[in-house]
Amino acid sequence: MTAGRDSVITAAQAGLVACPHCRLVCRDSAAGGIRAHGGLRCPRCAGRLHPRKVDSLSRTWALLIAAAILYIPANVFPVMQTSTLLNTQNDTILSGIIYFWTTGSRSWPCCSSPSASWSRC
Repeated sequence: MTAGRDSVITAAQAGLVACPHCRLVCRDSAAGGIRAHGGLRCPRCAGRLHPRKVDSLSRTWALLIAAAILYIPANVFPVMQTSTLLNTQNDTILSGIIYFWTTGSRSWPCCSSPSASWSRC
């Protein structure tokens, strides 16, 4: 028996809501939580329960715009200085990876490029 796409039930369809404060999963009904003047509250910590994150679309757009703005200086300005016996050069993350790859240090770009990208978060 194969499960089709129609047989999957989402948390919203099942009437479940997760508390954003203590992560308790509650039923979206008056019996599962405490009804107060502010709406449904978590029975464990009395935090407000929301079926979706508040302002999730505007938060997504704000993060996307910030990432687009910060992408350019992150890849234009030098973040690394490499020195050899003959010369010194300043590199961006991408040009530093290419420099190490072309000079024969192939293990260094494989380790440094993911960590350089993750350290900016």
